[in-house]
Amino acid sequence: MSTGADTVVFTLGGTPSGLTAAAGRLAATVAGSLQLVDLATGTNRVLRPSGADGPALSPDGHALVAQVADSANGFVPDLWLWTVP
Repeated sequence: MSTGADTVVFTLGGTPSGLTAAAGRLAATVAGSLQLVDLATGTNRVLRPSGADGPALSPDGHALVAQVADSANGFVPDLWLWTVP
């Protein structure tokens, strides 16, 4: 990416509805699945398989918040917080 040329950083496997990036991490929701990608290694973790949207990473990349709506809360969106090591 240092050349300024267009570069594919990671393929998420679908169209993201929410994206956020900070401190070498990318968080995205794809069809409700919340995914966290380490951009240095390309490692992708699914933090939530469904019901998530609107991710936001803290500037240091160690906290992630997203809204989650699932059957446990009657599909009313709640804010969830993940601490990312």
